[in-house]
Amino acid sequence: MHLDSFSVSGFRSLTDVADIPVSRPTILAGHNDGGKSAVLDALAFLVGEHVLTDDDRTYQSVGSDGEQASPPVRCESTSVTGRFTLDEWEQEQFDLPAQVEVRRHASVDQSARLEIWGAQPDDERLHSLEQLLVPALSGR
Repeated sequence: MHLDSFSVSGFRSLTDVADIPVSRPTILAGHNDGGKSAVLDALAFLVGEHVLTDDDRTYQSVGSDGEQASPPVRCESTSVTGRFTLDEWEQEQFDLPAQVEVRRHASVDQSARLEIWGAQPDDERLHSLEQLLVPALSGR
């Protein structure tokens, strides 16, 4: 599986950044406090290696009612979407197309969830991955 590009919404200084390309090599360059670490932490959030905290949520100057927020408030949702290319073995093994979008999304009132965007695989065992989480597998 190869990450081709990704988009970030509501993560630190990355209010709404679309189609960040990933190639070999990918170089992140910029001034101090320019968002380089935010990009890397957003990718870590996408793959489940970073637990989202309130400090990760982007500040908004406009509230949900459309009025100026004073003081600024944190956004209500954060998401990172990755566009991946799968090799032939992965396509065959998981019954997925050559290109797939995966999104990790978190709202203020919900824990982060992973979503696969695209056609649903024919194998019904792959429709919901909840049964493959550790608590379900251990019988808790």
